[in-house]
Order: sequence, then C-alpha cells, then structure tokens
Amino acid sequence: FNKVIEYFHAQDYYTMLIMITSLSPNDVGDILLYKFGCGLAYYKLSKLSLAAGYFNEYKELSQANHKTADVSLAHVYLGDISSMGNEYITAADHYLKAIKNYGTNNVGGTFKLVMPTVSTLYAKRGAALRQASHMAMAVDAFRNAVMEAEKGKAECGNDKAQWRKDKLSSHNSLGNLLQSLGDHAGALEEYKLCIELCEDLKSSSRTCHRL
Repeated sequence: FNKVIEYFHAQDYYTMLIMITSLSPNDVGDILLYKFGCGLAYYKLSKLSLAAGYFNEYKELSQANHKTADVSLAHVYLGDISSMGNEYITAADHYLKAIKNYGTNNVGGTFKLVMPTVSTLYAKRGAALRQASHMAMAVDAFRNAVMEAEKGKAECGNDKAQWRKDKLSSHNSLGNLLQSLGDHAGALEEYKLCIELCEDLKSSSRTCHRL
C-alpha cells in the first residue's frame, strides 16, 4: 500500500486507483485499507456513487471489527457525498452517526488522515439541516458546534488555530441562520461574539475577513 499512499499524497488519483485495484488483500487490516482507498480515490475523482459503495463496505467491515473511529470516518465521507447529492436529511444523519462513533485513533490507517473536529461535524449537520429546511434542528446543531468548540479550546492547549476556526465558524453560521429566521437580536449577539474573539486573538481584520 505504500505506493498507493504516495500517489494519494501526490494527488495522482487515477494512478492511485489503478494501483489499489490491482491488489488482492487478505487480512482484515489490508482489506479495510483497500475498501477505504478505493472509496477515497473514486471520491477524489468525483465518482460519488462508486465512492459511496466502497465507503459503505468500509463502514460495515469496520463495525464488524469494532473499529469505531473508522466507522465515524466512513460516515463523514458518506455525509459529504449525500450533501453533494442534495440528500440533506441523509447527510445530517451520517454526520450525527460520525459524532456518536467519534474517534481519532489512526483513522484511515496509513493514509494518515485528520478527522474533522466534533464541532465541525455538528456544523456540517447544521448546514445540511438548514438546506433541508429543518430550521429548529439546524439551530440546535450550530449551538452544539459552539459548545464543542469551547471544549476544544481546553483540549488544544497552546494551539489555538483549530478551536478558533471552529468557534468563529460556528458563531458566524448560527448568526447567519438566526438572521434568516428574523431573529436579528440573536444574530447580532452571535456576530458580536465573533468580533470579540477576533479582537481577543489580535487577528480581527485577517480572521474575520475569512468568515
């Protein structure tokens, strides 16, 4: 699998796919890598139906072998694929399952992928629910994203980049949703929190511009 992973990191997904489909894995660990690698290659090549098939097989095999972090990773990709196909309720369900099975231990095996944070997954769920016009549930999801970002602040120590990104994004998304629902006072409070956080981190103009 080393060559396959080299092609993945080089973003040569066609060659990666050719390489991985020529393999005949036997043990469970290699089969998991095979299923995930095929799903990832097809996903990167925008062959989403094929990608979903492999990610589902990867999820089922991970469940059977009690690899919850890998189950979570599969749901992340399945959620993204569903969202891209405008299947927003299905996407929101996948993101919730990704949260329930959440783990970061060696996800994706030797592909060395970084799992999205729990805050990010709640934000993805919120965005999907908003697209599906499930507004109350979307508000709850974005509020959970904010709370998880706060937890992340304590866990990140001196590395503020990720929790800052999560918190700013969550407050901004929640503010946008509240504004669209006519709750202008609630939206204003969320935007104020974004500004306060920017100022607190001495990066107001640079960070807030990205929102």
